[in-house]
Amino acid sequence: MKKIRTALAIFGLSISILQIVTLLGMSAGLKELVSSTFEMVDGMIVLNEETLSPMLSSLDASLAEQIRPIPGVVGVLPEVWNVAWKVEGRQPFKRGLMTGLVLIGYDPLDRLGLTGGGFFEQRLVEGRHLEANDEIVISRSVAKDYNKSVGDTISVVGHSLVITGIFQSHSVLTDNLLIIDANRARFIRKISPDKVSIFFVETDPAVADTLVARAIETTLAAQGHNVKAMTKSEANVELTWAFQRLDIFILFVSLFAICVGALGVLNTMLMSVLERTQEFGILKATGWERDHVLKLVLLESVSIGLIGGLIGCVGGVILVHIGGELLDITPALDPLLLIGSFSLAVVLGVLGGLYPAQRAARLSPMDAIRSG
Repeated sequence: MKKIRTALAIFGLSISILQIVTLLGMSAGLKELVSSTFEMVDGMIVLNEETLSPMLSSLDASLAEQIRPIPGVVGVLPEVWNVAWKVEGRQPFKRGLMTGLVLIGYDPLDRLGLTGGGFFEQRLVEGRHLEANDEIVISRSVAKDYNKSVGDTISVVGHSLVITGIFQSHSVLTDNLLIIDANRARFIRKISPDKVSIFFVETDPAVADTLVARAIETTLAAQGHNVKAMTKSEANVELTWAFQRLDIFILFVSLFAICVGALGVLNTMLMSVLERTQEFGILKATGWERDHVLKLVLLESVSIGLIGGLIGCVGGVILVHIGGELLDITPALDPLLLIGSFSLAVVLGVLGGLYPAQRAARLSPMDAIRSG
């Protein structure tokens, strides 16, 4: 019975450590992925002030002409963003972090005015970039998922479109994109011709992005348009704040598992002390000091913490890599996270065994022997 209780205590403790390592490791990997993706963006996006999602943003297309003359602006690309809720007659599903598909529409002539790749890098691997009268360009990931090549047709929201190009993006976050002409995107999703979702703004490297962003906001605000010009540094700040809040939430949720693990150790050690009362009495009667008994019980509880911490950390590392494979991201396992989690398990083992150890150390030899 004692072995079963000990095994359950180790299991409960290891689960709490495994949860911390897995969730924080995945959170760190996701944060690094998003941050590195935005670092590759050479410009900023302008969208509706009330939302930070291009899907929900709606702006007047005519604002492009107000943005272009602003000092520091090199190029402006109006874009129409929408969810491709049905592809090839069914709801799209991709293995990985981005499970849905996004439909982005822009004018190919406007894109030629950019010196870079726009909001995301498009390394062409087959066919050509979107040109006038072309129907659709897809990512290599989408082409693989639907077994498509250049010249094939793909059905998007009930419209059959000929694939004229396949690109490889620089991040899994942009591997779920379908690129079409802006007018076609508006027609498919029934959007007014005078509306766009966002403007991608390419800026002069010699001018600070923040200065250009504030100039855009001020210029358009003077005309009654409330917009948010978000630079990659500002996006990183907001994302860092969001992930910090996520980490706090993860730790808060893990607190319950930690308490369960500590109570499991406490229960196991307390029952162990009660079952071995006579044994402790005999040991003290034969010359054992109070400190000896205290150390013996604490050593057992610390052993539970060590084993539980080791199993939890190893299991967490394995689960983090499995999760990384499923979500198609590279998890970030900070050695300090593993050290901290393992140390937490040892501390929980000590705390769980502290009261039972003191109880055993205070036993009177004669009373302990008689109680047995």
